[in-house]
Amino acid sequence: MPLLLRCLATVALLVPTLALMLGWYMVALVDFQGEPLASFDAVRAEGGYPLLWYHLFSEARPVEWLQWACQGIGFCVVASGYVHTRCRGRLLERRVFFLLSAGLLLMLAEDSLNVRHLMADAYWVPLFESYASSRQIRMVWEGFFYLCLSSLMVAALWHMVASGATWLRPSGRLLLAYFVYGAVGFGSALRRLGDWQERLGHWLIERTQAMELPAWQEAYRRYEAALESNPDYQFTLGYLLTDHLLEESVELVAAMLLLSGLLMVASRYAGQVRSRRLEGEAVS
Repeated sequence: MPLLLRCLATVALLVPTLALMLGWYMVALVDFQGEPLASFDAVRAEGGYPLLWYHLFSEARPVEWLQWACQGIGFCVVASGYVHTRCRGRLLERRVFFLLSAGLLLMLAEDSLNVRHLMADAYWVPLFESYASSRQIRMVWEGFFYLCLSSLMVAALWHMVASGATWLRPSGRLLLAYFVYGAVGFGSALRRLGDWQERLGHWLIERTQAMELPAWQEAYRRYEAALESNPDYQFTLGYLLTDHLLEESVELVAAMLLLSGLLMVASRYAGQVRSRRLEGEAVS
């Protein structure tokens, strides 16, 4: 079992990496160099924006599916560890796997259901709109939400480090996943500070001269049509480019690092469990 989990930890890095590299390669050719892609022509007419990155990297699309898969598998791994520790493990190990399970479940719910946006729309904005603007309310709420989420994951990490147990020691990839997830999560929560995501996206569009391509010109016409029908429409091409193509890519990197790191922890824990069992058999 430990060897199998280590192999799966490597697979968890390779598969998303190859998928992400392929996606970026196709986006570079189709969206930024104007290369034709016959199989994408039918998709262009379906709606949304006629850009490949929009259909690969936006909400509930292939790149996010991979994120959900990484988070879901990671949850199953640590939840299995928690179930095992409930029967045979020690209290410290039980706390680690419980906190990781709770954190991953909340992460998966947020990414797949947009829990923070649903709660903001249904509760926080209507409740506090007489005291602050919608932008301010959403920024404070999202910051608080990510603070609660990160507290679960950081608490698990603290127990892992403080235990001094080699089989619970976090790997470098797990620590890197924490950093990347934290940066992208709080960066998203604070996206309204100076509208930095929108500014970055517009800068990239200008630097790559993307607006000279017909697909981008058509996308801008569709944006103007959406803005004309709904003056409150806020999703500019610059914002979407950063929010979808860049942010979702970074989130996938964080998700695969997290899954791989958790599999490494599970591998060492499985090895420790086997050692305990062998010691018990030797004693008996």
